[in-house]
Amino acid sequence: MSTTQPVRRTRRAPVSKPELPELDPLQHLLAAMTAAFAASQIAGPLLVSFLVERSGGFAGALLLAFGILVASAAALMVPLPPATR
Repeated sequence: MSTTQPVRRTRRAPVSKPELPELDPLQHLLAAMTAAFAASQIAGPLLVSFLVERSGGFAGALLLAFGILVASAAALMVPLPPATR
């Protein structure tokens, strides 16, 4: 037979969150681009497989990819306001 020990509750010291350094606008942009790339790596194959299954070919998926590519290139051509450079 085994006996059980009572649980001893100890008081832990409060843990403070580490201070994060301030990021400049370019670091925010890089973080946003990385997050967008990661999200597209997950969503892209799912969307393509849905479109291929629905239409029976890659034409719709390729047209959608082309549209997104053109829209992102156009967005990159828009100049940034002077405060964020």
